[in-house]
Amino acid sequence: MASSDEDGSSESIVNIDTSEKGLGAVKTLLQGQSSGGAPKQVVLAFSQLSVAAPDVGTVYAKTLPKAIFNTFGVDQFNFVKNLLPKEASTSAKTNVRKILTDFTGLVKPGEMLFVLGRPGSGCSTFLRATANRSTLGVTGHLSFANVDAPEFGKRHQRETIYLPEEDRHIAALSVSQTIRFALRMSLPLKIRTEQLVEELVVVMGDIFGIEHALDTPVGGQFFPGVSGGERKRVSIAEVLAAGSSVQCFDNSTRGLDSSTALDFVKALRKLTDLGQKTTLATLYQAGENIYSHFDKVLLIDQGHQVFFGRTEEAKTYFEDLGYIPMPGETTAEFLTNITDPTQRRAKPGSKAENIATPQQLSAVFKESAHFARLLQEINQSERQLTADTSPIPSSAYNLSYSHQILECLRREYQLIKGQRRVYYTKWVTTIILSLTVGSLYFDLTVTAQGAFTRGGLLFFALILNGWLQFPELFDAHTNRPVLERQGQSPIMGN
Repeated sequence: MASSDEDGSSESIVNIDTSEKGLGAVKTLLQGQSSGGAPKQVVLAFSQLSVAAPDVGTVYAKTLPKAIFNTFGVDQFNFVKNLLPKEASTSAKTNVRKILTDFTGLVKPGEMLFVLGRPGSGCSTFLRATANRSTLGVTGHLSFANVDAPEFGKRHQRETIYLPEEDRHIAALSVSQTIRFALRMSLPLKIRTEQLVEELVVVMGDIFGIEHALDTPVGGQFFPGVSGGERKRVSIAEVLAAGSSVQCFDNSTRGLDSSTALDFVKALRKLTDLGQKTTLATLYQAGENIYSHFDKVLLIDQGHQVFFGRTEEAKTYFEDLGYIPMPGETTAEFLTNITDPTQRRAKPGSKAENIATPQQLSAVFKESAHFARLLQEINQSERQLTADTSPIPSSAYNLSYSHQILECLRREYQLIKGQRRVYYTKWVTTIILSLTVGSLYFDLTVTAQGAFTRGGLLFFALILNGWLQFPELFDAHTNRPVLERQGQSPIMGN
């Protein structure tokens, strides 16, 4: 993979200046994803958004002697006790612990939101909540294009996507096969042609700087393939092919060097501009060039929102409060250090000197002009969306169930073809064992002694075929997360 510096020399890696024919193919893709119209644009708005999880209290870890003792009495007693009917108690109340508290913000189509905070502050929880993927208790107002989150989840579930830190792909498939499968599954049959799909594969490889690796396996933890940065860009290309309108990337630059992380953010910027996507991302150790590619920033301190606004206004806001940036410190580092009591510095006698807790820092922001302007923007956006009567296209699948099965069979054939050596070894081993075992049990007698020997032959044949299937179990286990992720995206049904 070509390397690049943070001074902008990586433009050759993420290149949007493709030919007009290629741009026409991308426009066809976006129109096909939006039922032939303009690209779908979803405004993300949230106010007083909170996320809470059940608080089970203290959990004690069992030691080995304690586990052995419980096995012979206590565990059996608790098991029987749980089987007995319990009396309903109106006074019993489940304790909850708030992870996020009263978040308010607005992200418009074509904008990128930088979710910033220390590890454990709640960035991943916020992304899962805004992607409508949270399994915890979400309260407050969360809407997508002025449609409440529960209703949007029922009718347009696949308009949102959440990408975790790990890049999960089928390792044996090549980069072009991975992108091609996503394109064939997302494009409607009425506009999909082999020429269009192949052209889009080449164009997307050129846009995201992976044209030289189209025939290379994607690879994974136990399978050689492309580099980590290239695998990140394959994930973005797959997201573009899927066509989700709201995209949340959770620490997708983990393990990448600074230049590759910059390439990732540039590709994300191009994806957002191309399809007018609503993009949210959390990144750690972001340089100044990475920070400048985002439109807005959200700063989280222990589950509390302490700033939401334009990226160019964040540093000035905290400096006006009295916080002092360290020499040589990037904007992202300065903002993150503000949430760390051991790292932040404040001017003597300033307002920042009297701020000691995340609650106080959040309260100061909610009394600021930035927050008042944010509320005005949310109200104005809701009025505009109410006046706009054009509905969001429903999140129906572009392919029928039978066509999805055919595409999956095509991918399975490609997967087998990519692992030819495994199957060749299995076939050769089967033939050799068949000839060897056949010679041992050749010309058996028809007496009772021969019947006993035939039983051993049947047992050997059954157990051998079971052993030969162990390589299939490895693929089924490693590919399961990929199928779960694609089942929740617009690529395929689940």
